[in-house]
Order: sequence, then C-alpha cells, then structure tokens
Amino acid sequence: MVFDKVRDREWFELPPAVGGPKLYEARNELREKNLHDTEEPPLAKAQTSAPAAAVTGRTSDGSYNDLS
Repeated sequence: MVFDKVRDREWFELPPAVGGPKLYEARNELREKNLHDTEEPPLAKAQTSAPAAAVTGRTSDGSYNDLS
C-alpha cells in the first residue's frame, strides 16, 4: 500500500508535497516532547553589544555568534 511506503521513509526521501507534511508532523512531535537544547546553566548574555562587523558577518573566534 502507498501509506506503508510513506511511513517507512524519511521526510527528505519523499517528494516535497508528501515530505513537507511529514516534516511538519515530526517537528510538532519533537516540540510536544520538549526535545530542544536545555543548556544548564543557561549561557550568560553578553554585557556589551556586538560590534557592527559581527552583526553582519562571522568572527574568527566565534564570539558574538548568538545575537538573540
């Protein structure tokens, strides 16, 4: 049956019209189960704002990568 073939394949192995809803379903399941980064303790926020060059590009040492 068609549904058996869809169920046994990953979302990225399917055509976009079928894989998109499957990806949406997988994301919702992960959110329901609260599977996300739980860094403990949370990283401290930077006390200074990022320099202009770091806002529009990446720094070589990885500083200011999280601009949230």
